Amino acid sequence: MSLYDDASLIAYPSGYKESKIYAQKPVNGTGDLTFSRASSATRVNAEGLIETASVLSSTEIVVNGDFATGGNWNGQNSIANNQLTKTSTGLVYQGTLSVSVQSYLVVVDVDTYAAGLTIYLGGSQVALSQGVNTINMQSGGSNTFIGFNNGNGAVINSISVKQYITSNIPRIDYSNGCGSLLLEGQRTNALTYSSDFGQSFYIKDSGVSVGTTNNTSPSGLLDATKIDVTNSNRIYANVTSGSYVGSVFIKAGSFSYFKFLGGNLDLVLGTFSGGTIEDYGNGWYRVAKTITSTRPFQIQAYPDSTYSTHTTSGNYYIYGAQA
Repeated sequence: MSLYDDASLIAYPSGYKESKIYAQKPVNGTGDLTFSRASSATRVNAEGLIETASVLSSTEIVVNGDFATGGNWNGQNSIANNQLTKTSTGLVYQGTLSVSVQSYLVVVDVDTYAAGLTIYLGGSQVALSQGVNTINMQSGGSNTFIGFNNGNGAVINSISVKQYITSNIPRIDYSNGCGSLLLEGQRTNALTYSSDFGQSFYIKDSGVSVGTTNNTSPSGLLDATKIDVTNSNRIYANVTSGSYVGSVFIKAGSFSYFKFLGGNLDLVLGTFSGGTIEDYGNGWYRVAKTITSTRPFQIQAYPDSTYSTHTTSGNYYIYGAQA
């Protein structure tokens, strides 16, 4: 008799899909767990990277991605023998995406590469190369277009785009080397846009601006944001007054010293007064601090550890703000 035979419920580790995690026992489904959440959740994968808990949809978004027919693609191109050839540097596209920012698995088989060829996804672009390109990519959210840009003369064998489903997905954490189920009380992030710092929800003092968003974050994707600063002014957000744990992932650029929610943050020594700091590798730190306020998110950059005012220009990187 084994422990498995004796057990009445086994739910770790098990298969899962949207809204469901399966128990190995009982086999009639009465031990399965259902999930419902208002937003996506993060976890740590087997490589130690932070990722959004997700499953890959079985639905193919691209129409005629194998170029079996001559239709569905706009812009200057020719389709023959199950291949698409770009006949200009302009965009060759179809409008099949949601306009909202989403995560996708993109697979493009490039038969003949031409200089500058990129995959275009709702405003975001990633460079392609000869052969099969497999890319985890976020759409830009500025339009519904998916296609190819630049690369006049490039020949494409096929393209596949499938969306990662992030709603109602259980958090299976792999940080200890094997999968374990993470259960938690109900939480709501008071920061409406956790990584879209260009939104007006985030207030920028004069001299602070949102730069590029194609920087590698702790997720391993190009979705971190560069913050450009011409002085020590702030980026912050106001919410309903209450007690919060404010947190953010931050990486030094030309600035390494900050005040986060009033605490001194030193990314040279890896210290944060009044809060907690965790090293996530590749220069990234997650800092958190408990605060009772209407402002559970506020970052101010400084040129050195004296935390004095200045007019020095510089930058730093942030990702995944929560309160």
